[in-house]
Formats: sequence, C-alpha cells, structure tokens
Amino acid sequence: MKIDIDEDSQRSLIERLHKGRLAFLNHIATNIDEKSYKIAVGLSSGAGFIIAEFFYLLELNGLRSPEGILALGEAHNAALDALAEDDSKKKRLDRNAGHIKSARFSPKGLKKLVENFKHRPPSFDQSDLSRLLAIQLSVENCRRVIKAMVDLELLESWESPYGSVIVYSPGVLETAYGLYLNEIMESEA
Repeated sequence: MKIDIDEDSQRSLIERLHKGRLAFLNHIATNIDEKSYKIAVGLSSGAGFIIAEFFYLLELNGLRSPEGILALGEAHNAALDALAEDDSKKKRLDRNAGHIKSARFSPKGLKKLVENFKHRPPSFDQSDLSRLLAIQLSVENCRRVIKAMVDLELLESWESPYGSVIVYSPGVLETAYGLYLNEIMESEA
C-alpha cells in the first residue's frame, strides 16, 4: 500500500503516537494500584481507549447540558439510520440490522438518556453508553471494559432506583486522553 507521506514523516507520526499512548497509560497507572497494572495496560488500547476518547470528546465539545446530550442521541440515531441503508459499510463494520436496531434510542430511551445525564454529567446508563458506542464496540465488550474501569476506579457506578447501572466519569479518562493528544502535538513541534 502506498502512503502519500514520506517515510520520515511516517516514522515521526508513529513515534508521536507511541509517546501519546505511553502518556495515556502512565496517567491511568498513577490512578490505580500496582497489582491492577496489567489490566490497565489492556484498557489503554482498544475498547478502553475508545471509551476514554468518548468521554474526552464530550468534554471537548462542551456536552454538559440536557439539550446537548439529547442532540447527541438524535445524531446517533441519524448515523445509525444512514448505516442501515449502507450495506457495504455494515459489512465492513460487521454490523447487521439487528445490531443497528438495538443500538437506536426510542423516544422514551432518549428521555431516559437525558434524565440520567442530568443527574451528574457525564452520567449514562451502562446500556445507553453501549448503544452510543455500538458502531465501534460490541455491547458485551463495552460492558466488560466498563466493569473493569469501574473496578479500577477510573469510572464510578451506582444502581439507579429502577435497577439500571449508571456510569459516571470523574475525569481520569479525559485527562489521560488529553495527555495522549498533548504528547502527539508537542512531539510534532
């Protein structure tokens, strides 16, 4: 495969990405005990990184209001509707009509999304967070990683009065992801 970037620039970018991942992992590691380090290493790539990026993007885009989170839920549904019409993209993402349908928010689901978020932004019902990340992660993988993050105290959780698990980010993941981006940008200069 031919890349339109010279080899030195490619090497430099890869080096910056590695430094960024290391900054991300180092911040996570400072917030957990030593025996949990191997778990944290696993979370610093793949699904854990995607979840950290999600919370970072919420903060970056200032999504702290009920109106903002409602708009996010509606945009999510619109993206899923577009995906449902694109057979080649569904195949590439390994998603079928069932995945897409189950990841959509119903009108009642959008109200629940907003109510949970209002309680303590950014708070999400665990299943709603899985819905929001359904294009990138399987529901089961998302739930498993969220549980590990809660166990490591990178996320907080509690049971709602109606029996749902509510997940809240106290900011550790957002800070770690910001350090990742800072390292990439600073190394470029």
